[in-house]
Amino acid sequence: KISLQNELGKKPYTLLFIWSSTCSHCEEYTPLLETMARTNAGKVQVVAYSIDKQETAGGWRGKIKARTALPNWKDIAETDDLTSAGISGIFYAGTPSVFLLDHTGKLVSKETNPDVLKKILNEKPYD
Repeated sequence: KISLQNELGKKPYTLLFIWSSTCSHCEEYTPLLETMARTNAGKVQVVAYSIDKQETAGGWRGKIKARTALPNWKDIAETDDLTSAGISGIFYAGTPSVFLLDHTGKLVSKETNPDVLKKILNEKPYD
């Protein structure tokens, strides 16, 4: 089972991406984030968390299947157990939301611009 805690430390950074299958901004943002994840595969592990409460036609599972598989990208959804997924204590105002965490789980940035995230990943030294 995928959990945020299990993904921390696999790479210098873990990026928590909170999204919804009904969010048009998420649909526009996801390919940009995938490109950032692909080009920074050695530095960042992505945990993409769908807030969809149930599966619907064309819902989160369909969006995931349509995506190109990336080895440093893991998907989980609110239909999964939140406590075991390690997401229950994180506050977010809406979708898309992005939290860049260091290898210990400390918040580094809540920036959503992929170009700015790339810059942060390239500037921040891994402790």
